Amino acid sequence: MSASLLTAGWRKHLALLVLALVLLPIMAIAASWGYAALSAFPAVRFTGEQIEALAWLPVIACYAAGAVVLAVFFNKTFTWEPGHETEKAWHAAVLAGDQNARWLLLRNDLRWLALLVLAGAFFWMAR
Repeated sequence: MSASLLTAGWRKHLALLVLALVLLPIMAIAASWGYAALSAFPAVRFTGEQIEALAWLPVIACYAAGAVVLAVFFNKTFTWEPGHETEKAWHAAVLAGDQNARWLLLRNDLRWLALLVLAGAFFWMAR
């Protein structure tokens, strides 16, 4: 790997990506097991549509993890991400009443939201 990929920022993002790729499918499997455990009760009955939706849950979780990974990759590669100290300064400026800093923080969050929506649209399944 090159030296630029070994920086602390990349290590932090890599840890978040691995977390997204591991935790989302595990949460989907745990939800599936929960539904299976609930169906063991005599008063709980699932329809075929609910079971089909439940069977797709791990796949959808993997697609969501892929969308998160793609959004983080695009943000890290093609945009300027402010550092932690810069964001702390922006938050302090907002608390002091600076409207420009508020718009910078809002623009940063909207960019993340747009990247997640676009990545989610890329992974959206046509069933």
